[in-house]
Amino acid sequence: EAATPQTQAASTHAAAAAVFQVVAFTLVIEAHGVSLAVEIDGGARCFEVKKSQIQDQRKRRLGYLYIFHDISERKLVEEILQLRLRLNEFATSHSLDELMTRALDEIGMITNSPIGFYHLVSPDQKTVLLQAWSTRALTEYCTIQGANQHYRIDEAGVWVDCVYQRQPVIHNDYASLAHRKGLPEGHAVLIRELVVPIIRDVLLVAILGLGNKASDYNQTDVDLVAYIAELVWVIVERKRAEEEILALQAQLREQAIRDPLTNLYNRRYLGETIQRELARAERAGQALSFVVLDIDHFKSVNDRFGHAIGDQVLQILAKVLTSEAREGDFVYRS
Repeated sequence: EAATPQTQAASTHAAAAAVFQVVAFTLVIEAHGVSLAVEIDGGARCFEVKKSQIQDQRKRRLGYLYIFHDISERKLVEEILQLRLRLNEFATSHSLDELMTRALDEIGMITNSPIGFYHLVSPDQKTVLLQAWSTRALTEYCTIQGANQHYRIDEAGVWVDCVYQRQPVIHNDYASLAHRKGLPEGHAVLIRELVVPIIRDVLLVAILGLGNKASDYNQTDVDLVAYIAELVWVIVERKRAEEEILALQAQLREQAIRDPLTNLYNRRYLGETIQRELARAERAGQALSFVVLDIDHFKSVNDRFGHAIGDQVLQILAKVLTSEAREGDFVYRS
């Protein structure tokens, strides 16, 4: 059917009214260039906006046509990819605790959740370690001690529902829960929460929780947070393995340079440090002193009282020498 000027005007007005109706019930939170982010029904949506001029047959401008293309899913995928890159890069130069706090902060920004926590679950599945809080949780909501708190799962709060159900749980009205327990002193006041378990080979390995989003958590939040929680666990697990390897290497290094009986440096470490200390003293124009000690009649102690008592004598002497040594001094057993 051919469009008349009257029907064109009516259609334009109808379209404008429809756009106005949408915009009238949304909160614009970001607008730059051709991107527009809005809140619709409590959820953030991102639109790509295209604008074209409407002209009549004489090229006179009648108005503008705005086309809104929902690109929320594409933006979310891009944001998750960027999150993975940021966390991987962050993990290379920060500790495990710092990594988990950063991950909670990132997820909190994506889901508009100011409270976040991360639990590690023991292999026996009976206790958890509160490993990290989000930064906002500690600075704005909690005065409770931050991390490294062990406690039994059967004594935990209602978030433990995710352990028994082995799936994400939502509590959008925390105050009305009949089975909720009292919160520890200094704990954040919870309005709503979303808690996601991370499971590997039928074992629960970690729990990621978010809280106090301005609007109710929904299935979209569950899907998003569950996916990110899996992503974060992969990075956390790799970081834990790296830190365990570094700790083992440091332990092996200590064992290689320490006397096992007295825990003093051994002859090997003396050989490693002597040239370095001589060169340092020469550069500084300072003297370098060596003190050599021996225990008089030590053989008679072993012969009379036994080697176990002789070992105790050596250990006591080592503690005395170590306690009296200055910073920068070395005590060896040769």
